[in-house]
Amino acid sequence: MKKFSKKLFCLMLVAVMVMAAIPFGAFADETTIPIHVKAVYSDGTLIKEGDCNVYAGVETDLNRSLKACQKAGIDVSDLTADPATNPAWDDETQTLTVTFQLPEHSHTWVWNGVAGNGTTHKEVCSGCGETRDVPCTIGVTDAIPATCTTVGKTEYKECSVCGWNNDGGKDVPALGHIDENCDGVCDRTGCGASVPVTKVTYKVCVKLSSTSATLAEGKSVEYTEAQVKALDGATAVRSFLNGLGGDYAKVAGDMADNNFDKVTRELGSVDSYLYVWLKSVGSESEDTSGKIQVVYDDGKIEYRSMRVGSWYFSSSNLGLDDTWGTTQAKLKIYDANGSRTVQWDSEDN
Repeated sequence: MKKFSKKLFCLMLVAVMVMAAIPFGAFADETTIPIHVKAVYSDGTLIKEGDCNVYAGVETDLNRSLKACQKAGIDVSDLTADPATNPAWDDETQTLTVTFQLPEHSHTWVWNGVAGNGTTHKEVCSGCGETRDVPCTIGVTDAIPATCTTVGKTEYKECSVCGWNNDGGKDVPALGHIDENCDGVCDRTGCGASVPVTKVTYKVCVKLSSTSATLAEGKSVEYTEAQVKALDGATAVRSFLNGLGGDYAKVAGDMADNNFDKVTRELGSVDSYLYVWLKSVGSESEDTSGKIQVVYDDGKIEYRSMRVGSWYFSSSNLGLDDTWGTTQAKLKIYDANGSRTVQWDSEDN
């Protein structure tokens, strides 16, 4: 037994001596293969590639694949391998592909050069091209109200980054003075400037709306805009006509509230007219079927009441004065609705 152990020991010693005499690289050259190495990001972007010799089986071991990258001259010390896709081996091309996670990217955002919509505009990363919407930075120039004598401005908004604006900052014309009550003072709050009171001379004409027949005319009044506007309603018109006297006062005396229609104006370069329009003649309780209107050539108007028994009239039963025989007159008879008119000329007797 002792002889066998001594013999075995001698054999082992000889083997160690033989191995020590052989260079280490001799075994390595026999167990390595030449390959092509590619390092890529997970999105497929190539990082770097190179060639090296590696031991067989490197394609199945991630750590050995990382060492292969270093041997091929690819520095991956700051990269993180993607274990989900590593490593990949192409036996036909003898290529080892090692995939790494995309590194975290710090975006550098700049405006993309396109005006926004006043709410947002776009920025683009100068490094990777990614875009995003960001709020506009709006500066506001307040509107300037126009006054009676000064021009105003509309509100102006603009983004200091993308240049969008609301097309504001436009002129608002001066408003001009107003004097509705014709007291010679501008009515606008805070103004109080003196304003010339403009008056217009009107020829007053009272007419029937249904027939355009003239009931009274010839008087002239000098009225302001406000005074004309105040002639609104039967009460105001009746007072106005009474103030003119003559035929106007007679019309006012016969005018009921529901007989008043409206007041209109006709401004002319030579003469301006103020028209008072009535729906009918006579008060509401009066029997208009017996109302006689006498219109003279000179514009004079008279109203006569008489019993209507026939369509024949004479100067005597109308009680006309002596001028009837020399001045042509026309008689008009209205029924209760004011719709039927019969005219009779004095020349026809």
